[in-house]
Amino acid sequence: MGVFIAVALILILMSTLFFYMLKGAIRRLGRFSKLNMIHEANVYDELLENKELELKALLKQIETEQAKVAEEAQWAAQSPGETKAGTSNFFTLLKGRYLDKDFTAGYQALRNQFTVDKGACVKSVVALTDAAKASGNAAQDILEAISIELRYQLSLLDRDEAFAIIKGSFKGKPAKLVDSYLEEEPTGDIIAFFDWLNVRSFTDSPDVVVRTGNPSDLASVYGGNVVTQFDPSVCEGVYVIAGGRMHDFSIRSREISG
Repeated sequence: MGVFIAVALILILMSTLFFYMLKGAIRRLGRFSKLNMIHEANVYDELLENKELELKALLKQIETEQAKVAEEAQWAAQSPGETKAGTSNFFTLLKGRYLDKDFTAGYQALRNQFTVDKGACVKSVVALTDAAKASGNAAQDILEAISIELRYQLSLLDRDEAFAIIKGSFKGKPAKLVDSYLEEEPTGDIIAFFDWLNVRSFTDSPDVVVRTGNPSDLASVYGGNVVTQFDPSVCEGVYVIAGGRMHDFSIRSREISG
C-alpha cells in the first residue's frame, strides 16, 4: 500500500513540475512573439518612411520639370522663330530626350539625292521571278503529292527502296530533283530529303514580297502576284524578297542612325 502511495505522490509531483514548465514556455513564447512583432513593425515603418521620402523627391522633380516646360512653352509662344539664350532646343528640357539638330537637314538631303523608282525595281524582280516560274516548282509539287502519313511510311523503308518509290512516282523535273538530292547528299535519309525540299520550295517560289516603310503602299501598285509588308526599319525605297533572295533597293534606319 505504501508503494502505491509513493508512486502516486511521484506522479503528482511530476505533473506539477510539467505544468509549471509548460506555463513558463508559454510565457517565454508570448514575450518572443511580442518582441518579433514590434521588430517587424519597426522595419515596415522604416520602409514606409523611405518610400515617402522617395515619393516626395519624385513629385518635386516632376514639378520642376513641368515648370521648365511651361516656361519654355510660354516663351516660345511669345517669341516664335527665336532661340532663347542658353537653350539650344525645346526638347533639351525633357530628361532623356535628345534631338540632333543636323539630322533634319541631313535626312532631307538624303531624300533629295536618293531617287529610286520603286515600281520599276519591283517589276524587274517580278520579271526575273516570272522567268523562274515558267520552269515550275518541282519541290512544291513533290511536297503537295506526298502527305505526312506517306512520308512517315517511306521513312520506315530501306533508304534506296524509299527513294526508288518516290522517283518512280514522278516524271520530268520532280524525278530529276530526286537525282539532284541523291548526288548532293549521298547519305541523306528520307526525313532530310523532305527538309531539303522545304528549303528548295522556298527558293523556287514565284511569290514576291515587297517590304516597304510606307504602310499605305498597296500590292496593286506593283502588279499581280505581289504581297506588300510594312517594315518600319525601311526609311526610303523598298526591298523585295523573291525566290529565296533579297533584292535591296532601300535605305534602312540602322544605316542613318549613326
